[in-house]
Amino acid sequence: MAFFLWFLFDCTKVFSQATIIPESEIKDQTIFIEAYQARIIGDYPKAIKLLKTLNEKQPNNAVIFYELALNLESSGNSVDAYKMILQAVAAEPQNEHYYAKLLDILEKQKRYDEICGLMDKIIPISKDQKGYRKKKAIFCGLASEYDAALKSWSELESLYGPNDEIFRARHDIYLAKGDKDKALIELEKLNAWRPQNVYYLELLAFSYDQMKKSSQAEKIYEQILALDPNNSKANLALASKYKEEHNEAQYLNSISFLLSNAEVNIDAKMSELVPILKKFIQTKDTTLGNALGKAAEKLEIAHPKEGKAFAFAGDIYLYQEQKNKAMAAYEKAIQLNSNIYPLWENYLVLLIENELFGKANKESDLAIESFPNQASLYFFNAYSQYKIGRLELALSTIDQGLIMTSKKPDLKAQFLGVQALIFLELGKNEQAGEAINESQVLDKNCTFTMLAASLKDMLEKKDIGLANEFLKNVSNPKFKGLQDAKLIHALALFYTKNFPAAIKQYSDLTNNADFISAFWFEKTGDAFAQNNRPEDALKFWNKAWKLKQNTKLDQKIKSKKYLD
Repeated sequence: MAFFLWFLFDCTKVFSQATIIPESEIKDQTIFIEAYQARIIGDYPKAIKLLKTLNEKQPNNAVIFYELALNLESSGNSVDAYKMILQAVAAEPQNEHYYAKLLDILEKQKRYDEICGLMDKIIPISKDQKGYRKKKAIFCGLASEYDAALKSWSELESLYGPNDEIFRARHDIYLAKGDKDKALIELEKLNAWRPQNVYYLELLAFSYDQMKKSSQAEKIYEQILALDPNNSKANLALASKYKEEHNEAQYLNSISFLLSNAEVNIDAKMSELVPILKKFIQTKDTTLGNALGKAAEKLEIAHPKEGKAFAFAGDIYLYQEQKNKAMAAYEKAIQLNSNIYPLWENYLVLLIENELFGKANKESDLAIESFPNQASLYFFNAYSQYKIGRLELALSTIDQGLIMTSKKPDLKAQFLGVQALIFLELGKNEQAGEAINESQVLDKNCTFTMLAASLKDMLEKKDIGLANEFLKNVSNPKFKGLQDAKLIHALALFYTKNFPAAIKQYSDLTNNADFISAFWFEKTGDAFAQNNRPEDALKFWNKAWKLKQNTKLDQKIKSKKYLD
């Protein structure tokens, strides 16, 4: 052993013996100690310089090579560090400590094949035979030296007995080699070794499934459930068997306990439910819809802080025509996660269809904050502004929307259709006509434009024939649920002198606290007046007067009569 280690670790002998150490050796010891201290404080350039000086004097000293390797590596020079540690190993090939550092450097450089080749030199001299045999198995595997790795793991099993790691490692290696049959055998051995380990059973069942051995997989899933009755993977796997044998509604009922289990991952549930929802949307099957509705309720209860649970529930309720439940579900989903655009769109459509215009206006403001570039949100915003009587603000929002829809003709047509309706309420019939014409060029079937055109014609011509034509078309599915269609329907009833029906239609609409319109309040008053109910007419004419004054309305109020 070189004098440096002897000096550092056996210094008591130096001072207890009468032998006189040559001055040159004392000087070299001092340089080594100085280099050692420099490494400890991180001054690697100084340590390297000192050690190179010593190396010139002691060209075969393993300790110097080792110290140089440490300092070079710490200074970022891994190439020269590798060269130095090789020199140390060559100088003292039986020193396990030097080999350990060589392995460390090679591992950091991911030179696994070299490590695999070195192991047979290290194992015979190592005090930790088991540890280095395991390292050989691992690094040979990383080097894709699969046969050597398998041999090493088997030697470990032979010498020290079986364990989980050995079975799992051989399983992974066989998979990497593409030998699924042998990989499966290792899993079977693992499960025989650890028959109570649910995770290992899951791996085995999954492998059986992958290899189309469904009967074996089913037995393992049943074994899992005997150990863990609420195991989501096993329950879902067995439920899929029922899905193949029965329809989806029965399948949903069979996994209801899983849907209620908050411990079962929601994504696992969603992967099963989404395809069924798509089928329901296509088929509109009532039985399936009811089963999905129950599933949605269970999701909401089991995952009260998961936005996706409420979003999914909202979709189901929406297609079941349960709009109030759908609105509540979407609202909750947005509260939990406001960064999903389709949620906002579905939610706002429902608010408007349910004539909750004040809320639709507030919510669309919030939606625009999150998605300022979505033109559809500006449409909902403008429409709700229109319905709560903020006509000028609605026109301004529509102008913004029209700028954003240059490449979306259908949506642009809708903006223009609502713009035309607003112009008609403001008495700007010419501008309404221009908006209608422009919209019809973009989309002749735009619902709002069709309504605006009908309203314009009836207002200008007061033609019973036009009114009757609209009454024939009022059942058009495109008009379903739209307040505009209901209002124009009431006006058509008025022009055909069916005043009681017009009054009822108007009254149902104008009782909505969110709805504010001088135009339609006046029309409601007209219907009451024509039905000889002047006091009721006055109530609505006065409501209209507070919002917007005009000469004809003033005359109606003073005379308590409808003036054509």
